[in-house]
Amino acid sequence: MNVYSDKAHTAALLLAEEAASFPPFIYMGGDFNIHSQEWDEGHHGHPEVATQLLNTASELGLQ
Repeated sequence: MNVYSDKAHTAALLLAEEAASFPPFIYMGGDFNIHSQEWDEGHHGHPEVATQLLNTASELGLQ
């Protein structure tokens, strides 16, 4: 799955809402427009939408 999410995180939020209805994925990549110290050492902070994206990835079986 390739994802592009705008500054309002529309795609990331939609993924979170619809994750249970998706088929299994082996890869998810793209530009989520979500900055987090979790994946960017130069950024300080971890917004709620980043946590939500990690939870969605986990729900989809992607670690």
